[in-house]
Amino acid sequence: MLPILFRDEYLVAIHKHIAHPIIGDATHGKGAHNRLFQQLFACDRLLLACTELRLIHPVTGLPLTLTAPLAADFCRLLGRLGWDGVVAQRWLPDQHGLPGG
Repeated sequence: MLPILFRDEYLVAIHKHIAHPIIGDATHGKGAHNRLFQQLFACDRLLLACTELRLIHPVTGLPLTLTAPLAADFCRLLGRLGWDGVVAQRWLPDQHGLPGG
Protein backbone atom coordinates (compact mmCIF):
# COMPACT_ATOMS: atom_id res chain seq x y z
CA MET A 1 0.00 0.00 0.00
CA LEU A 2 1.35 3.41 -0.92
CA PRO A 3 -0.20 5.88 1.52
CA ILE A 4 -0.82 9.24 -0.06
CA LEU A 5 -1.99 11.92 2.39
CA PHE A 6 -2.89 9.29 5.01
CA ARG A 7 -2.00 9.39 8.68
CA ASP A 8 -0.88 6.22 10.42
CA GLU A 9 -4.16 5.76 12.32
CA TYR A 10 -6.02 5.72 9.00
CA LEU A 11 -3.64 3.10 7.65
CA VAL A 12 -4.25 0.74 10.55
CA ALA A 13 -8.02 1.25 10.40
CA ILE A 14 -8.05 0.59 6.65
CA HIS A 15 -5.96 -2.56 7.08
CA LYS A 16 -8.34 -3.79 9.78
CA HIS A 17 -11.29 -3.18 7.47
CA ILE A 18 -9.73 -5.28 4.68
CA ALA A 19 -8.80 -8.02 7.22
CA HIS A 20 -5.04 -7.25 7.12
CA PRO A 21 -4.38 -6.00 10.67
CA ILE A 22 -0.95 -4.61 11.42
CA ILE A 23 0.97 -6.65 14.00
CA GLY A 24 1.37 -4.84 17.30
CA ASP A 25 -1.57 -2.49 16.83
CA ALA A 26 -3.43 -2.70 20.15
CA THR A 27 -6.39 -0.61 18.97
CA HIS A 28 -7.24 -2.00 15.52
CA GLY A 29 -5.13 -5.15 15.41
CA LYS A 30 -5.88 -8.73 16.36
CA GLY A 31 -4.97 -9.62 19.94
CA ALA A 32 -4.28 -13.25 18.98
CA HIS A 33 -1.84 -12.17 16.25
CA ASN A 34 -0.08 -9.75 18.59
CA ARG A 35 0.25 -12.40 21.33
CA LEU A 36 1.59 -14.95 18.82
CA PHE A 37 4.28 -12.54 17.62
CA GLN A 38 5.18 -11.75 21.23
CA GLN A 39 5.53 -15.44 22.05
CA LEU A 40 7.33 -16.59 18.89
CA PHE A 41 9.47 -13.56 18.10
CA ALA A 42 9.59 -11.46 21.31
CA CYS A 43 7.93 -8.74 19.24
CA ASP A 44 6.04 -6.23 21.34
CA ARG A 45 6.00 -3.29 18.96
CA LEU A 46 3.92 -1.96 16.11
CA LEU A 47 5.27 -3.40 12.86
CA LEU A 48 4.75 -0.28 10.83
CA ALA A 49 7.55 1.92 9.54
CA CYS A 50 7.95 4.92 7.28
CA THR A 51 11.08 4.15 5.29
CA GLU A 52 10.80 6.61 2.44
CA LEU A 53 9.07 9.91 1.83
CA ARG A 54 9.03 11.61 -1.56
CA LEU A 55 8.01 15.21 -2.03
CA ILE A 56 8.72 18.35 -3.98
CA HIS A 57 11.10 20.69 -2.17
CA PRO A 58 9.08 23.80 -1.27
CA VAL A 59 11.86 26.25 -2.21
CA THR A 60 13.71 24.65 -5.13
CA GLY A 61 10.75 22.79 -6.64
CA LEU A 62 13.01 19.75 -7.15
CA PRO A 63 12.04 16.19 -6.18
CA LEU A 64 13.30 15.26 -2.73
CA THR A 65 13.49 11.74 -1.31
CA LEU A 66 14.01 11.20 2.41
CA THR A 67 14.99 7.67 3.42
CA ALA A 68 15.23 6.13 6.89
CA PRO A 69 16.40 2.61 7.68
CA LEU A 70 14.23 0.10 9.44
CA ALA A 71 14.97 -0.43 13.12
CA ALA A 72 17.34 -3.30 13.88
CA ASP A 73 14.64 -5.34 15.67
CA PHE A 74 12.34 -4.95 12.65
CA CYS A 75 15.14 -6.19 10.35
CA ARG A 76 15.83 -9.19 12.60
CA LEU A 77 12.16 -10.14 12.56
CA LEU A 78 12.06 -9.90 8.76
CA GLY A 79 15.07 -12.22 8.65
CA ARG A 80 13.43 -14.75 10.97
CA LEU A 81 10.35 -14.74 8.73
CA GLY A 82 12.50 -15.18 5.61
CA TRP A 83 11.39 -11.82 4.23
CA ASP A 84 14.67 -9.93 4.47
CA GLY A 85 15.37 -10.38 0.75
CA VAL A 86 12.25 -8.46 -0.28
CA VAL A 87 13.18 -5.20 1.46
CA ALA A 88 14.88 -2.49 -0.58
CA GLN A 89 18.57 -2.28 0.33
CA ARG A 90 18.30 1.47 0.95
CA TRP A 91 15.85 0.76 3.80
CA LEU A 92 18.30 -1.49 5.67
CA PRO A 93 20.89 -0.18 8.11
CA ASP A 94 24.48 -0.81 7.07
CA GLN A 95 26.85 -2.89 9.23
CA HIS A 96 27.55 0.21 11.34
CA GLY A 97 23.86 0.89 11.96
CA LEU A 98 23.79 3.84 9.58
CA PRO A 99 21.20 4.43 6.84
CA GLY A 100 21.84 3.25 3.32
CA GLY A 101 23.17 -0.29 3.83
